[in-house]
Amino acid sequence: MMGKKHFYLKLDPSVSDEIERQYNRIVRNEEYLLEKDALGSAYFFGNESDLCKCNIMACIARDTKEKADAEEYQLNLELLQKALSKLKEEHPLEYAVIMSYYFSETNKTMREIGEERNISKQAVNNALKRAYAHLKEYIILYKSES
Repeated sequence: MMGKKHFYLKLDPSVSDEIERQYNRIVRNEEYLLEKDALGSAYFFGNESDLCKCNIMACIARDTKEKADAEEYQLNLELLQKALSKLKEEHPLEYAVIMSYYFSETNKTMREIGEERNISKQAVNNALKRAYAHLKEYIILYKSES
């Protein structure tokens, strides 16, 4: 439908120019909505109460995907919590740095965390990198277990 040329209609001379313009605007808007709806899942003419076509399967698929995404998100949160617990047990410095950097009430910079712990900004950066690696390892381990 893309590239299709739109032709404006010239109505009977008894129809006012304003009505003709409005009619052509509505027709062009309908054509635009059809072009925009390349997948053919749903399109509207007029206002939203005038639903002309709705592909129910697309709506069901979208809802199913959203539900699956929410379940995956919840699972990932649980895995992250487990991984953080293990990080706390095995690598307390990396855990403290991660918690200060991402989960503190105030957004702390690496420099501020370094000043609190009497280490350099680079040492904080290295601790974060090690923490990321450990968390990734733990999450992969926990995913393979479930």
